[in-house]
Amino acid sequence: LAWHELSASGTTRDAVQAAAGVVPGALVALALLAALAALTTRSAFYTITTRRVVMRFGIALPIVLNIPFKQIKSADLRVYSDGTGDIPLVVSAPKRQSMVVLWPHVRPWRARDPQPMLRCIPDASRVAEILAAARRVEFPDAFAVPVRVETPAPGGAPVAHGQAAA
Repeated sequence: LAWHELSASGTTRDAVQAAAGVVPGALVALALLAALAALTTRSAFYTITTRRVVMRFGIALPIVLNIPFKQIKSADLRVYSDGTGDIPLVVSAPKRQSMVVLWPHVRPWRARDPQPMLRCIPDASRVAEILAAARRVEFPDAFAVPVRVETPAPGGAPVAHGQAAA
């Protein structure tokens, strides 16, 4: 808006006045988004039992999603430089979950086949080990669930470092 006013009128004063009318609204919107993020973080609980992964989330309307190990085809792990990470689960459920219902606990850019995701987990590598061990207890003779580990490269793009059986 400031650029438009500056190029249309040619004066810096008009451009600053036009931008000043938008800045308070933008700051209010950013504050609301920050509050939503904080409430979402506080309301999310992930539990790994010996038979399933339970995701409980929701601020006003709590949602509980039970994912039995027999429905989990694979789990990926993305670890960030501070040790936190995300664990998206590839699920072969009879009913597909809605991306809108799972948001923000869903893997981004998977609209056709939404994948529930354990988000921003502290010590994500340890949680992935717990998930793998719990899966092995439930299905010791069944196929292993592959866990792909990704860490962001210095430029920001993810780089795969290998696979571990879960």
